[in-house]
Amino acid sequence: MNRINVKNILLSIVTAIICFIVIEAGYRIIDPFPYFSKWEQDESEHGSLLQYDAKLGWAGVPNTEESFVTCSAKIITKHNQSGFRDIDHKKNETKKEAIVFLGDSFTWGYEVNFDEMFVNILRKDLPDYEIFNLSHRGYGTDQSLLAFRQWDHMRPLKLTILMFCENDFDDNSSTYRYKKHKPRYELVGDELVLTNTPVPKDMQWSEANAVKERPYSFKEHACIIFKSHFIHDMYYRIKNLYAVRQCIAEEPDPAGQREKYILTGRIIKELRDEVFRRRGRLIVAAIPSKKEALKTIGYIPYQHDIEKICKSMDIDYLDLSGYFKKTRRRAYYRLSSHWNRHGNRIASDAIYKHIKGVL
Repeated sequence: MNRINVKNILLSIVTAIICFIVIEAGYRIIDPFPYFSKWEQDESEHGSLLQYDAKLGWAGVPNTEESFVTCSAKIITKHNQSGFRDIDHKKNETKKEAIVFLGDSFTWGYEVNFDEMFVNILRKDLPDYEIFNLSHRGYGTDQSLLAFRQWDHMRPLKLTILMFCENDFDDNSSTYRYKKHKPRYELVGDELVLTNTPVPKDMQWSEANAVKERPYSFKEHACIIFKSHFIHDMYYRIKNLYAVRQCIAEEPDPAGQREKYILTGRIIKELRDEVFRRRGRLIVAAIPSKKEALKTIGYIPYQHDIEKICKSMDIDYLDLSGYFKKTRRRAYYRLSSHWNRHGNRIASDAIYKHIKGVL
């Protein structure tokens, strides 16, 4: 092999390395796709971020700061003195009117950092209001109602915004969700009765904080190549190249579905009345499913049902799906059904645009 060929080979290798570095940097800045093996992930439903609660089922541990790793992101999660992923609020610091957010993991900021949460983006956009985030991952509308009733802050209430997710219909009709027991409302005649309280306490809560050593496995290092965001994305694309994006709808149970809708509607009515009692205004914002955003074949959006409930009760309603369909950027994580930082920005912009007309 002559000297010219060696130079050409070296030049090609150097060029390839430079191109790879540029592409990798672009991925990490514009469209990150980090890889976390299952040995790195810590998505336990019982642990240092959660604690048993006799009335709510579970709640956040107050004054806790922990690393939280999922299949899509590694974030630092910090709870305030009340156990919420929120700032600490001083009761007598200001006389600002309150805006309260209720919801589940989307509102809790699952897989995004604190400053990237749509609630906290809105906090910066609405400095004249005191914004409270009373959400927690896994909460149904029933637990949101209970959390709101426990909220006692000596300031006037302006708005309460319930972030409604598709799975809330099932959450509200269950006493066991996400490997944990929870309370459940039942309709007795026309009265809403809270059942399954005190919530049964599983053994997992007692063992949640026990330190468990994970045995070493070579697999922890076998996939180190996927630490490259570019290579991880190429693998993901190839793996899904022939996958058909199709939703196989289950046979509906009209009676069961109707029962869930009636119960959810009654819980929302109870929340509306509680907000009105505090002289505030309720807004229900419907979170679009990732399947809807990806235009999955066969998927039927759920928003019609919640919109119908809100209209029947004269509740202000906001459907976020239109805003997510307009964007050309990725708003959901590839391996998760939750919003990434861009999705949180879309949500904050949409909510800001909507509530500015009523503030």
